[in-house]
Formats: sequence, C-alpha cells, structure tokens
Amino acid sequence: MSNVVDFRKARKKKAEPKPTPGAPKRRSAGEFALAVGLTGVAIFLAPTLWTGVPAPLLAVVNLLVAAVYVQQGPRLLAGLWIALSFAVLAVFSEASPVAYALGVALATFG
Repeated sequence: MSNVVDFRKARKKKAEPKPTPGAPKRRSAGEFALAVGLTGVAIFLAPTLWTGVPAPLLAVVNLLVAAVYVQQGPRLLAGLWIALSFAVLAVFSEASPVAYALGVALATFG
C-alpha cells in the first residue's frame, strides 16, 4: 500500500478578453429598446415632414437598426424584432411596429 497523493494543477480560470480599442462594445436590451423606440417615432413622424416618403425605405431603416443589434447586442430580442417588423409590414403595410402602435393609439384617442 502506497501513500500517493493525487496532485493536480489548479485549473486556470478563463480570463475575460480584453476589449480592443477599435472593437464595439456589447449593447444592452435597454439601449436596443430606446433605439427602436426612437426610430419608430421618427418613422411615424417622417410622413409629416416629407409627404412622398416611401414606406419600404422607412422599413429598411427600421430593419437596419435591428440588424446592428443582431450583431452587437441582444441577438434574440433583435431577431424577434425583425420578425415582428416583417409581420407588421406584410399585414398592415407599416414600416415599424412602433409607428403602427402610435398610429392606432392616435386613431383611438385622437
């Protein structure tokens, strides 16, 4: 019988990667909500400033904002937003879910 002690080196914890100076930081869900909310308000108000604005152009702007957050922020939330945006565009011909909600609220209470 031998007295052998099982010796293992302590596992090193994975060091968090240092942010590189030019790399974008991760975006939060609150920042995403603020960005799409303000974009939706701008899309809702755009036809009052420019009467001939095409709705597909506004939809592309909304989708580009969400695409940035798919890459840099809450991916699942941004992906769901893109799906909701396509559904609202297909069913109601509105460029943004926020613009649609503001239009319905204005029609209801206005």
